[in-house]
Amino acid sequence: MKLRNKILALLSVAAMLTMTACSNTNNTTQTSDSSKTQASETTNQKTADGKKVVNDALGELTVPEESKRIATTAAAHWTSVALLGASDKLVAMEEGYGKNKWVVKKFPEWANLPVVFAGNTANMEELLKAEPDLVIYATRYGDDFRKQLEDLGISYISDPKPDDSFTFLNRVKAKLVYYGEAIGGVSADIAKEYAKDFDDMYNKINEKTSKLEDNQKKTMLSVTSFDPITIINGSSIGQEWMTLAGGINVAKDATGDVGTSGRLNVSMEQVLEWNPSYIIVDNKGLKESIIQDTAWANIDAVKNDKVFIMPTGLMPWGYHGPEEYLMMPYIAKTLQPELFEDIDMEQLTKDFYKKYYKIDLDEEDISYIFSK
Repeated sequence: MKLRNKILALLSVAAMLTMTACSNTNNTTQTSDSSKTQASETTNQKTADGKKVVNDALGELTVPEESKRIATTAAAHWTSVALLGASDKLVAMEEGYGKNKWVVKKFPEWANLPVVFAGNTANMEELLKAEPDLVIYATRYGDDFRKQLEDLGISYISDPKPDDSFTFLNRVKAKLVYYGEAIGGVSADIAKEYAKDFDDMYNKINEKTSKLEDNQKKTMLSVTSFDPITIINGSSIGQEWMTLAGGINVAKDATGDVGTSGRLNVSMEQVLEWNPSYIIVDNKGLKESIIQDTAWANIDAVKNDKVFIMPTGLMPWGYHGPEEYLMMPYIAKTLQPELFEDIDMEQLTKDFYKKYYKIDLDEEDISYIFSK
């Protein structure tokens, strides 16, 4: 096979390539305006071999008219592919949530998919065996990996071409639209429907919370690690969903050695000084560590039982995937319940997974997602 012949040249360098980590996190937070969509349309150009041209953040790229075999390098990618009605097109994925028991139960066809990407490393030999016609590429895998894809003649996409409307939340929507257009077929129409639903939800929340005075907003801290204490500052998507929900990120202006998605380590003294009224974490173990530790006992959020676990479905809702649609109302109802009495999060969740993932959630599923 043509692709397998090409891999011989690559194997002379290495079968397993460790790529330089390149974060695709933009550390500039802007006011979210979900009514805008970044430029992501196909150019309507066609290549001599029948491929189409798309406007990517990396430039004009060529992709199949309709992709049939897709490899993904991040959880937010394969959750997007599944939402776009193309879960059966996945042929390889990244190590992580895609192999947990709950996800595989919902998508049993993924159980035997090869894990080709892990720790910013790509196993090129296994990728070639999967025979993808499109790779959704995370820039943290580095330019060397992208160059290998080009040498092998494998199409890839990264992010939609940015414009002046960039916000993290808007980017979630824009990515879905872009992926839908790039994949082709029914995916493009599904993406447009998702974008409309996303805008409607954003605007519903913003219409109420934008009228709040500062003294009506709730202080909040997002904690991602207990030892060391790691939080997210203002250069993160969490900053945006907290602000949209009628909250104030107490760590917004925190500085230091900022890592991926605005994460940085802080001292217990700093947390005590901030004294947030609400804390959100992304797993049950982290919550237990916080509420059981005497150093945290005088934090208002701990004293008043306001430590919440970020819901997790196919992936944690608040980390750039399409389930971000649900994160917006979840945080809004958590921080401002009197404003959002009309939102039934369990029913909204069931409706979303049914519409976009063709999954019927039962009470056990709801318990899993909300970590009850």
